[in-house]
Amino acid sequence: MVNKENIDQEVDKTLQSLDGLDRAVANPFLFTRIKARMVLWTFGEKQNSWYVVTSFLSRPVVAIAILAAVVAINSWAVFGTTEQISNQEKESIAITDIADEYNLVANNNYYYENIPAE
Repeated sequence: MVNKENIDQEVDKTLQSLDGLDRAVANPFLFTRIKARMVLWTFGEKQNSWYVVTSFLSRPVVAIAILAAVVAINSWAVFGTTEQISNQEKESIAITDIADEYNLVANNNYYYENIPAE
């Protein structure tokens, strides 16, 4: 096991090796280049109609408003009907709908009654 003095010496050596370092300096035109790139990306070649629409719709306020409108319309469609239809009326409507779908009208027997004799 390494004793405490050896550990302290290694720590001191490591800290002394950092004494000669200078502060990092960035390119003086870096910020200007970043701003130019952002302007080019925002208003340049990537600016098309779909980009404008999707950027507008992806805003949280717009997305929440659209979601609330869809939920309101759906809830109105489900719970907004005030008509009370009895079960007998529902059956009658269903039978009528099925008859209309398959052309099962009472007058539809003409073809079967007037088949020419062979």
